[in-house]
Amino acid sequence: MVPLKPDAIKTVLAFIRSKIKSDTRIHLLGFAKAESIHEFTQFGIESFDSTSPLIRAFKDEKANYYLESPEGGLDYYTAIRIPQAIENARLMQGVKRGIFSAEDLQVRERRALDSLRAFDRGQASVMATLDYVMDYHQFLLRGEGEDEGKQEKALAKTRANVERTLTEAPWKRCDCAICKSAGVEVIIFRSSNRNKRRGFHNLGVYHRHLTRTLGNAR
Repeated sequence: MVPLKPDAIKTVLAFIRSKIKSDTRIHLLGFAKAESIHEFTQFGIESFDSTSPLIRAFKDEKANYYLESPEGGLDYYTAIRIPQAIENARLMQGVKRGIFSAEDLQVRERRALDSLRAFDRGQASVMATLDYVMDYHQFLLRGEGEDEGKQEKALAKTRANVERTLTEAPWKRCDCAICKSAGVEVIIFRSSNRNKRRGFHNLGVYHRHLTRTLGNAR
């Protein structure tokens, strides 16, 4: 089910349901269409599973953090990438090639982290924080040695996504135990513990959304 669009999945389910007994229970493997789940109640689905909310926390380029929308759906936000300067493979490539120094990276890394944490405390503006974050983030691309035009385009796209995350500060609007205890750390794309914690947050949001949606559909 993973690569299929909702309409294609419904076509498959309609055909399968027409060929099996009405009391035969259906399990969908790899189904993550949270926004469309209410459209599938007619097919008698017993259960489904998906790793998408967990995996997207640290593998998706844009939608790393889930939040329930006031309109009833889900909103997705880009996590703020501040990798560990002397452990990140892409950054180390740039150091080894002599494009930049490890010492300079560590200074920029610290500025980005300090600025983001100050922003969370209300002591820094969106734009000042964004500038520090992107000042460090640029080296993730510089280290790969890609075409400068592609780098600038990618940086502009990331800047827009991060600006939205900072402006809307979704972690401040979430009441889950993870966001309450971790605060801004949950939105930082950095180490395995942070990323997995954000993944568990996503699973909780996903579960609440499905419970509410399916309850309303009954």
